[in-house]
Amino acid sequence: MDARRATNKDKVTPFNDICLRSPYSNFFQVEDVGGEDLITANGPEITEASMFKVIKAAIPHLPDWLFKRPHLNHNNITNSYAGFLDQN
Repeated sequence: MDARRATNKDKVTPFNDICLRSPYSNFFQVEDVGGEDLITANGPEITEASMFKVIKAAIPHLPDWLFKRPHLNHNNITNSYAGFLDQN
């Protein structure tokens, strides 16, 4: 799914990046106003500030690297630890 392409018709699933457009043709975006992050409808174009991540309610946020590197695990650590236990 490409959130930067306004004509994208792909199915939205959890953890996709989306952009939301107001009825007045501006994009919703996060702005720093007086030290607070506020969501406004002032974005004239799609930027990083106008991208939002879809998540399901009641589940913790999972970082992007978890999906970009799905085979990253700690097998090398646990295997070396098991070898250490066998030596002692």
